[in-house]
Amino acid sequence: MEVRVLGGLDGLVRDSSAVGRAACLAHRRGEESSALLDRKMRCLDRQRDAAAMAIAVLQRTTGVNLAQAVDVVVGLSPPAWCADSTRVLEDVEPPATIALDRQVRELRARISQAAALDRAGRSEEAAVVARAAIDDADRTAYPPVVAEAELELGRILISQNQGVAAAEILRKACNAALASGAQPRLAVEAGARLIYVEGAHAPDLDRLQRDLLYLEPMSRALAHDRFARPLLFNNVAEVYRIAGRPDEARHYLELARDALGGAPSDIELTIIDRNLAMLTPDPTSRMELTRSAWIETRDALGDHHLRSLQAKAQYALFQTDVGKAHELLADLCVAYHRFHAPLLDAQLECELVRAYVASESGALDDAERAYAWIVDATALSSSAEHAVHRELATGELALLHHQLERAVPAFRAVIDAPRPQRALVGAAASAPGRAGARTRGDGTARDARRLPAPRHRGDRVCGDRADLPSHHLPAPPRPGAGTARVASTISGTRCERSSLMGYANGMGEDTLGKRSSRDNRRMPQPSGPHPEPSFCAQTEPGDCNGMICGGGNSPFTNIFPINGMSADGAGACNRDGIRLEPHSLQGPKCTEADSDLMLDDTRTKLVGKKHGRITCAGDQLDGASFTVRAGRQSLPLTISQVRQFDDDSPYHQHHEGYQIKNGNAQLCDLNAAREALYTLGFKKVPDPEPKPLRPYGYHLGDNDDLVIAMPGPAFDVNTAEPIEHPDPAHFFNLACVGDALAKASFYKLTGDARDTMAALRMITANYCGKRMTVRGMHIEWESYPPPLKSKVLEAEWDRDGRALCIEKPRLMDLRVNSPSEIFRPQELEPGLQPHGCRPVPDEAWQMRRGVLGPSSQGRVQRLRPMLSGQPVAGPVQVVH
Repeated sequence: MEVRVLGGLDGLVRDSSAVGRAACLAHRRGEESSALLDRKMRCLDRQRDAAAMAIAVLQRTTGVNLAQAVDVVVGLSPPAWCADSTRVLEDVEPPATIALDRQVRELRARISQAAALDRAGRSEEAAVVARAAIDDADRTAYPPVVAEAELELGRILISQNQGVAAAEILRKACNAALASGAQPRLAVEAGARLIYVEGAHAPDLDRLQRDLLYLEPMSRALAHDRFARPLLFNNVAEVYRIAGRPDEARHYLELARDALGGAPSDIELTIIDRNLAMLTPDPTSRMELTRSAWIETRDALGDHHLRSLQAKAQYALFQTDVGKAHELLADLCVAYHRFHAPLLDAQLECELVRAYVASESGALDDAERAYAWIVDATALSSSAEHAVHRELATGELALLHHQLERAVPAFRAVIDAPRPQRALVGAAASAPGRAGARTRGDGTARDARRLPAPRHRGDRVCGDRADLPSHHLPAPPRPGAGTARVASTISGTRCERSSLMGYANGMGEDTLGKRSSRDNRRMPQPSGPHPEPSFCAQTEPGDCNGMICGGGNSPFTNIFPINGMSADGAGACNRDGIRLEPHSLQGPKCTEADSDLMLDDTRTKLVGKKHGRITCAGDQLDGASFTVRAGRQSLPLTISQVRQFDDDSPYHQHHEGYQIKNGNAQLCDLNAAREALYTLGFKKVPDPEPKPLRPYGYHLGDNDDLVIAMPGPAFDVNTAEPIEHPDPAHFFNLACVGDALAKASFYKLTGDARDTMAALRMITANYCGKRMTVRGMHIEWESYPPPLKSKVLEAEWDRDGRALCIEKPRLMDLRVNSPSEIFRPQELEPGLQPHGCRPVPDEAWQMRRGVLGPSSQGRVQRLRPMLSGQPVAGPVQVVH
């Protein structure tokens, strides 16, 4: 590293001298004017000042930041830029007076100092220097240096993940550059970075297109540009990727690559090839792109720089030859051990992925060595995260030796960890099912499945779900666009912070020679006796019709795509591997940025909190954004509206509702919810495309675009079963107003988890594991066992949520074309047919038995359920 740093500085001095000499000779020969010579010399002076500041930063660099010393040198502008006559003539006019010129040169040196500090990993110091430079630049009344200082602070804030603050300062930089009329290159760069930070929080494609209308032509006019325009296209692509538009993202990445015109002029832009690889379907092209990015990064920073190793990891994991991938990962882990010994987390992750890939390639001895290293390296650590690594490796070692009795307790320790660590829980949950799938020796029966690899980002990350279908939302009413699995990318911002394992879970078809097929089974859930039910849909006299209440049903438990969010700001992963990002709440009306979204003390409203203090609540949340993540895929969501409303139940309870949007699409819309899951990496599964049936005269409710906040537990959206967790209050729900979970709350049908499950199955007509209804069907229910007089029953659900018997489903009363014409049940789509249900007979649409009410009332005749001749007690029964 020392050789590379000193060699880089020597090269800058040598090149600077050569450019200066060439400029003088060209002027002496009369080939270039005195004004052009002055511009070139000013450019070289500025670069020498920047180099001097970089050297000063290096002289104060300690061992903590020593690994980033090469970044300080590599980030300096090349003297060749000063040899470009067109480029230097584009620069702004020098200050009008000698005194102002001296002030501006000093300010630019301080801006270079801030940049060098940031590249050295001392971003807090860098931000202080940059802010002071902005204050002093404002006093000069020389706009160009103000824009330069603001752009540098924007870069620094991006590296600190302060998106909201960065957006504000970048907008100022872009406006200042445009106002000067002579800084188009700076304006394009500031605009490109602004596009990223705004789009990362809440992708707005309309705003993006408006920005492109002026930035793209401006970037096209830049002479000999190989930075600003490629950066612009890369960041536009990132916004499209976040918005779930992979085709547009790939298009702009290809434009970015074309705009480079060859090898990147700045090490930051090597990210273009890495991003493009993520969206390229052809495995050979993916491998070539990642190899190119790795070679360019390695040549600039050295073989053992962290960014070089990260690029090499991506190249390894996009190999089509599993043996080659294993070889590259083995070399990678050796480099981490030798050159980055303090980074234990990175070494653990490298060895873990190396072990997985070794197992894939049949090198079980090497897998054993890797797991053994993990156990030894964490033996003395008190870290809870390291303990999870240790237990997982212990379990894997036991499986390799066919010791299932040792493996199961180890995997149980991973699953039962107080705060389960990252994707390792998924690996532990599926591991016992793999016992016996591997053999040692001839390798004739080894595990052909991939496990999700962990990542290190300074915090817990949920397991990647890229190869799981978005099973927990029903089929869309229109056809999908085929498979759209988009792996996460780095934004192309100033500091690329990806970890080694950032790409391990982003592998799709043909990666390592086979398709990933993770075990889709759920984690084992704690068992135990259920409490006795505490509710029977009790109502107060006069609230409904005696003891009977009624309202619209819903075919969906809850359309909102994130099924359970961590209630305490801890960022716990829900069962689908999705988590609410801690400290991600940002809002223009919040008193502090980087807050946690959680429930208030009443557990019915959302608030933002930071260090225990409420930072925004109620209308202050209007316009705020927060982020959810699945593995490396993130999804910024916006609270676009906060509305107060009374529900339609007989109780007319008051609620605070929130319209949550992904871009411009509100997430209580089925298609938008599914697209959100696709953005998070869930695989699109071909679905039938029936046109959704609607009862005659039905329309969505005024507040059906809102969600309400509800305490946990979360419920499986297919089975309505409560999702077990050691602490049921660990998660809260955002429930769409028009769906069953919210309706159960409105009508006071929620009790303990099992009671709520029965109510959800009743509302969704889930008789036998399938939801057999459509929106807009009116139902009524009553607590049991009061006698039924004029009413007749559809079904009765017992305390375990089972429909004990059914004669005619409620869809027998579906009227679509007119209020009097009943839709022929035989024409219902297959998903709404009762095949496979019991005790519904094969001739399911024919009445079989029961005491029926009069059909002349225009109501569907229902069976009153009986068991052994006696009514069966249960919480609710549907009547019509």
